[in-house]
Amino acid sequence: RDILSKCILTNLNGSKANPQSIPLYIWSNVSINGRPVIGTVVYDEVKINNNLPEQIEQKIELLSIIFLHQFTHILGFNKTLLLENNIIKENVYKSRLNNSESIHKYAVISESVLKLSRTYFNCSNLTSLELDSEISLRDFEDLHWESRLLLGDYMTGDIYYLDQVISEFTLALFDSFDFYEINYYTG
Repeated sequence: RDILSKCILTNLNGSKANPQSIPLYIWSNVSINGRPVIGTVVYDEVKINNNLPEQIEQKIELLSIIFLHQFTHILGFNKTLLLENNIIKENVYKSRLNNSESIHKYAVISESVLKLSRTYFNCSNLTSLELDSEISLRDFEDLHWESRLLLGDYMTGDIYYLDQVISEFTLALFDSFDFYEINYYTG
């Protein structure tokens, strides 16, 4: 049950990537029978240096959070593996601003996440937990928790905060996979 991962430090200045985007990218993720076995994270050195605080202690702490965030995408918090394992579904809504326009959002439907969500949000008839709508509208592999629901979890798209935690929601998401054994007490 090993996973092979590779980290690459590079300068992507010449790429067409959005200059406001996160300075790390999941380059590839290979799975066998729905379980991740190979993943690569590419670090854009210029964007990292431009987006991190000046204090070295804060910079190291934030880089650790960012690395953990990206590695979690490789471990399974990505569109391909979540869809393959029936953990998320795509919802399509009519836009309130333009009736001819549809809005596509992904939402978690796994029982472990829903059980926690129903208790946490005090909503017994909750059928899914929405993921970040901005990210899901684009064709990216990496999905994130919706910040307005779970800000503070390290798997939101807002990763430039120092006070982030591995929440029970992320643990419950990984508990939805057949190949992980989760310890909710220690993570």
